[in-house]
Amino acid sequence: MTFNRSLKIMVGEIPGEARMHDWWIALVAALFGVVDFIEQPTVLYRQHGRNHVGARPLNGKSILTWMGQWPQLADDFRKTLCQTEVLLCRYGEAMTANDRRLCQTFLSLPSETAAGRITTVLSHRFFSHGLWRTMGLMAIIATMARRFSLPRGKAGDR
Repeated sequence: MTFNRSLKIMVGEIPGEARMHDWWIALVAALFGVVDFIEQPTVLYRQHGRNHVGARPLNGKSILTWMGQWPQLADDFRKTLCQTEVLLCRYGEAMTANDRRLCQTFLSLPSETAAGRITTVLSHRFFSHGLWRTMGLMAIIATMARRFSLPRGKAGDR
């Protein structure tokens, strides 16, 4: 990841609620600048058995493993809600009205009905990477989102 000094200043200290530091930086860059992709690899990507995140094959075994991790996936969704809450709290005043509404819509998912959540996900294109991951995300949102409550503290004090 390469970025300029303006983005470094805008990002400031990465909050503890950020899911991953590079994701947080990309969110801020997308809100206030440009995110671009360089086709040419500039580093070697090495995977090993202890990677926390990385490419994994999608097959029957991986889908069964994924289904067995349902509580973890639900917790990941809750953490994404928290990250969005912090992003909105920190940058909401500087965001465009449309970006602010998009964050607020995502944060409203837990309070909607299952059908409402699916409609919101589809209409706002809250998709993941790939069909299977998007379907899994929709299943989590449809079946579990009402159980989530965002911690109200500094992030919730708007």
